[in-house]
Amino acid sequence: MVNVIIKEQVKNADVRSHWLEARNYVHDHLSDLPSDIYGPYFNDRFDDVYGNIYALTSDSFTYEEMRIQAEELKRQFYTVKDVRKVELIGEQPEKIYIYMSNDKLAKLGLSLTAVESAIAGETSVTPAGNADINGDSVYMRLTGLPNSTDNIRNILLNSNGKTFRLGDIAEIKREYPDPPENKMYVDGKPAIGIAISMQDNGNNIELGQNLSKMVTRMKKELPLGFEMHQVSNQPEVVKQSIDEFTESLWEAIVIVLVTSLFT
Repeated sequence: MVNVIIKEQVKNADVRSHWLEARNYVHDHLSDLPSDIYGPYFNDRFDDVYGNIYALTSDSFTYEEMRIQAEELKRQFYTVKDVRKVELIGEQPEKIYIYMSNDKLAKLGLSLTAVESAIAGETSVTPAGNADINGDSVYMRLTGLPNSTDNIRNILLNSNGKTFRLGDIAEIKREYPDPPENKMYVDGKPAIGIAISMQDNGNNIELGQNLSKMVTRMKKELPLGFEMHQVSNQPEVVKQSIDEFTESLWEAIVIVLVTSLFT
């Protein structure tokens, strides 16, 4: 992990452009990195505050099915006024694992490097250009890659003049990573969290009211077997703080008036 800290004298209006320069600098030097490096991945939005967090749980659906449902809820949350960003928490992305026997590879005259090269040739992701959107550089990648176990099984291998499928010599499974990614639990149940941040200069209390209306509708439309919970409610905390301040203010005014009258 590499942390980049902007100097304090940089104006707020120039912060985003400086992050963009840092991204461009890294992308200009990607060719200097080893070919088997993944990333680099950027996080220049770590200052977002997620004041509203909801959790999706289920006793009958898998993590992937919960993630798909959470993605749909995420899309709907973006339609609410003053919502700036929506992120999912506790996702457990499925991965495709390939199990091979060294003895079988030796009998066929295949090396692990040759198998890796064949798989890499069929699954490599090649950038297809980029677009500049609101100061952020978004990279395009080609679709149509083999993303199912059947596609992976049908990758062709050549050895000693013979051609056969990867599925003939290997076991291909779609599984969750072990050890798992960071998980989220609600009342002891695995959950997918949906974290929401507010637009700059937005009204926190109004946002909470609008989200409450949206969540009420969402709960009615959720498929049977899903449950939705609210984990964090910053608008309610803000409202309580304002109510407490108002109450204290009126008490102070009454005390001053009563003291003045007696005096």
